[in-house]
Amino acid sequence: MSLLSTLPVEDVVGDQDSPQTIIIYGNFKIGKSAIAAWITRNHKALWLDYESGGNCLTGKRVDVIKAVAEINKTAKRGQSMSRVQYVRELCEELGAEDVPRYDFIIHDKLDNLEQWAEAWATNAYKNGPIGKNFEGDSVLELPKGSGYLYLREKFKTIWNSALGGAKYNIFFASMRDKYLEKDSKEVEIQDLALTGKVRHIAAGFADAIGYLYRGSDGINHLSFLNSDGKTFAGNRVRRLDGKRIPFSWIDKESGELEVDFTSVYKDF
Repeated sequence: MSLLSTLPVEDVVGDQDSPQTIIIYGNFKIGKSAIAAWITRNHKALWLDYESGGNCLTGKRVDVIKAVAEINKTAKRGQSMSRVQYVRELCEELGAEDVPRYDFIIHDKLDNLEQWAEAWATNAYKNGPIGKNFEGDSVLELPKGSGYLYLREKFKTIWNSALGGAKYNIFFASMRDKYLEKDSKEVEIQDLALTGKVRHIAAGFADAIGYLYRGSDGINHLSFLNSDGKTFAGNRVRRLDGKRIPFSWIDKESGELEVDFTSVYKDF
């Protein structure tokens, strides 16, 4: 069969109304973990807590640090499990189930995955033939930025494994303020708290990147607008393009958290 027969004869209409992979970043204590807990209580979702930060919240949460520590209590010498290995194998097992257990997996936070990738890359480098004499604490200390090659490789591996556990993946991340000079003035920019190389990888793989911030009305807004040049955000889902969405707030009567989840995930 000629491969020319696979070519389209008409425009192919995009049918993705919701981001399969989204990064939501914001300042500390803005309420990211509370949103994660809310999603697990209201949807078929699993919350992978990478920093043991959700102990005060109720939801379908796995404290990955604690889970790995418990596993290693009974592990034989030389067979202990790393946090990276736990995440990779868990998502692989979930992805292999005939009927998906979860629609969503929430990864909290992306910063931790980068740190674990760096530790993994450093260990692999030291145990390889090239790095056996390396005495540094991180591959990022290697000259001419060569260590970022090892970090990128491991981060990509973790990222791809993490996506395998459910159709939709939500990555929460921290924010950092970055200052750039524009028109002879210093401009403050809200950005992902990831190193440059990893930031580009994550941003390239994600369908959407949203900046979560608290407005003067006390509501957390999720912004996909980056035209102002001050916010790192954007998406491939045209329905969300350039939108600022009132995303989460505390109901005045009940005192409970409310999340407008369907504004991002149309079918949920």
